[in-house]
Amino acid sequence: MENDVKLNTPMSETEVTEISAKVESKATTDVTTKAETKAVATKQVTKDVITRNLAVLKDYRAFAESLKDTDLGARFTENKTIDGKVTEVINIDNMVTCLLTGAEIGLSPMTSLAYGRNLNLDAIQKVELGKTLGLSVTASLKNIFVFETGGNRQVYTGINVVEGCLNKHGIDIVIDEDYVPVYNYLNLQNKVQILEFNPERHIDVNDYNDAYVDKMMKEKGMVPVAKSISTYRTTVTLIRKEKKTTVSYTLQEAIDAELKSGVSSITGQQVKGKDNWNKHTRSLMRKMAIMIAARICANDLLNGMYSDFEISQAPTIPDEEINAQYVEAEIVN
Repeated sequence: MENDVKLNTPMSETEVTEISAKVESKATTDVTTKAETKAVATKQVTKDVITRNLAVLKDYRAFAESLKDTDLGARFTENKTIDGKVTEVINIDNMVTCLLTGAEIGLSPMTSLAYGRNLNLDAIQKVELGKTLGLSVTASLKNIFVFETGGNRQVYTGINVVEGCLNKHGIDIVIDEDYVPVYNYLNLQNKVQILEFNPERHIDVNDYNDAYVDKMMKEKGMVPVAKSISTYRTTVTLIRKEKKTTVSYTLQEAIDAELKSGVSSITGQQVKGKDNWNKHTRSLMRKMAIMIAARICANDLLNGMYSDFEISQAPTIPDEEINAQYVEAEIVN
């Protein structure tokens, strides 16, 4: 009975405060203990990683030393002044750096040394971008390029790589218009250009003889118009998960961008253009339309990468030189 009374007796405010303080103190102690334990574990892991890396460095240096008199070692030859005399030496430090970089991107030691000085920070960036395109390490290093212009670094690749990436991820490419003429129509009665040709109301004098044109004008009140080519247009549609993205690109746009020779609609001046655009206008317009559409519907795959013909100073990559090997890669959505 005494116990029942004690259990049912309300606690004083002081007792509640004391109990709460003890609970909070214990919780704080537990949190502190967990944090300290985690810190100790993290410190140990870091120490272990450093220990392993030092061991790896030692192994790589020994491996590099063993190859310094081989063709692979010769890739790292440089001139060094020793006692006032220029001497050719093998830079072992560069070989070790090459081995470490290769290991970071998944290459074997021998393959890493075969790439030589090409394995640098740019190589890591290429491989990381190549993963989103579904490229193997080797294909990434061969088909992705880093270009510097105006103090800015640009990354680009060939359009064949982009198209392969789109196909690999189930994005269909449909060519709706392939370098078709775009016409201007002039109303021959009032000499005013019409905005849209209507076959029910307008008759093109270039398509019919004078007698038929006169007949249509008298009997149906049709308006005679004359057409002239304004520019050429290519239109493509990309289909991703039933969502369509349609983009058109015109010859005039290429001229205004100083890619193709012609008269700029912006400045009125003659544009020289680029040799590859002047020689392969039709195919490059198609590729440009695909690239623009890809930026809209598949930017998560391209990660802001350019194609070679989008960067005016970048060298164009011939299609036959593209060697893309597509692999399964984790795609960031």
